[in-house]
Amino acid sequence: MFLVAMTKSEISQNFKNIKFEELKIHPFLITVITDNFLSKYVPEENGFSVVESPIIQYSNFRNIIFSRVTFNKNDKSFIILRSITSGRPIYYTINSKGDFFCSTHISMLRKAGVQIQEDPSVLPDFFIYRHVMPPKTLYKNIKRLLIGGQLQIGLKNDKCLVKSIDKYNIPEENQQIKSIVDSSVKAYSYLLQSIKSLEMAKDEIAILLSG
Repeated sequence: MFLVAMTKSEISQNFKNIKFEELKIHPFLITVITDNFLSKYVPEENGFSVVESPIIQYSNFRNIIFSRVTFNKNDKSFIILRSITSGRPIYYTINSKGDFFCSTHISMLRKAGVQIQEDPSVLPDFFIYRHVMPPKTLYKNIKRLLIGGQLQIGLKNDKCLVKSIDKYNIPEENQQIKSIVDSSVKAYSYLLQSIKSLEMAKDEIAILLSG
């Protein structure tokens, strides 16, 4: 769980008894809240990153990244990445003042002062498919990053704006796989590698496998 906000007014008072980081970038104040369970604030030479990983307590947590928010203080820009291995959403919004908010939880956005309102325009999709496809959400002016997507937030006239949104590019077909058996062997190998990479945290996490 994390929240990253770039606002012209202070919001840390809304999060009592929660550890937070603040960085002043005129005329903005950046507020970062992490749970230190799945997410972590990482200072860097040109800014900082907020990294979410199932092995965040271990030194090699960057080997398995669910999501990452990176701030570059030189050009005052954010890059938000959602990994293809992550099932957790990343919500983001820019309000009328040009303030930017990004979080894994709608409740965190609400606590930060973001107005949460139902978006009636997406209800037909929800009632038919029981799901709202990203980047849409059930909430007005709040969007969600696609799996494997990357979002860049920049500044213009002292207001945050979306500079680019990059979708995940599916790798080209592997011509070496000739049959279903070969495909199954390859899938098994990838699954085994994924599970082994979590071995160091075997006492803290559980892996749910289907079917």
